[in-house]
Amino acid sequence: DFTYGITNHFSYKQFDLDVLLQGVKGGDIEFLTARFIGTNNLDWAQLSESVSNRWKSPDHPGNGIYPRVGGPGAAAQVAFNETQSDRWLRDGSYLRIRNVTLGYNLPGSLARKAKLGYVRIYATAENLWTFTHYVGYNPDVSINGESAGSPGVDYATYPLARTFTLGINLGL
Repeated sequence: DFTYGITNHFSYKQFDLDVLLQGVKGGDIEFLTARFIGTNNLDWAQLSESVSNRWKSPDHPGNGIYPRVGGPGAAAQVAFNETQSDRWLRDGSYLRIRNVTLGYNLPGSLARKAKLGYVRIYATAENLWTFTHYVGYNPDVSINGESAGSPGVDYATYPLARTFTLGINLGL
């Protein structure tokens, strides 16, 4: 439906804090990973939520919400399990804490004693947390990572790295 972001800068005495939040409200993700895991063609299929709650057959689904798994010689059933449908769609809404930086500026008198104009010590965290109900690693997906060419398609996309950085800025 829409993409949003907000950035804030706070400062108090010698401290400063920068926060960047980014997210999406609405929009669907085609969770292709589940499409192929659900056929039991992969060794790690038991990790998928689509392996539980299977139909007994298309005519007798019972309490199941997913088609039964095809096995050897059941090519038609495997093809049915991999058919494009809206059952592969997942809600793509999320809010991500994209960047947080906390800094401290040494008082000018201390910096001058070290023959410097200023000294700033900081810590930054990137991709700190993502709030979402999406079952995959990253709701901000495409087949090729974060590519605008194929948005909303998750085919075993890697999660975003959480990065922590400590640093010092020195000025003359």
